[in-house]
Amino acid sequence: MRRTLLPVLLLSALAMTGCGNATTTEVRGSVGVGVDAEGRVIAVVVTCGADLDEVTLYGGREGLEGDEPNPILATGTVDPTGQPIVTAFLTPTSGGGQLRLGDLDRTGLHILSAQASESDTESGQVTFRADDLDALEADQVVTGDGTTSTPQQLRAGCDSD
Repeated sequence: MRRTLLPVLLLSALAMTGCGNATTTEVRGSVGVGVDAEGRVIAVVVTCGADLDEVTLYGGREGLEGDEPNPILATGTVDPTGQPIVTAFLTPTSGGGQLRLGDLDRTGLHILSAQASESDTESGQVTFRADDLDALEADQVVTGDGTTSTPQQLRAGCDSD
């Protein structure tokens, strides 16, 4: 009995290891969010040598069911070729021109991330509220740890470009 039970348990364990998310995402680079002189929301992407070419702004979890995905509020594209720091303007998914600070929900949480369209690579993310952007000085961004810095300070976190 013991000899027949052991192979069954081993096969069951092997079958269970195949379950779940088979995708491994490499986290590389970082992203910050700021506002330019014209009031447009900008994503500052520090590529750290990765091909991060898309940015996505998500809404927070307020009012969502447990398995409901965060809404995509805006997207943008960047050309990371040869540039360690790139800036992207965001276009609202509802249409219109470039996303402006006044377009953001003043009370809601927002999440910004950058990702590579051709691989499973993404940056860290930054979570912020519109009020966080109001307090920024010129050439400052809100970073993933909730502090403010310059794009050059974000770049200092790269191991390599």
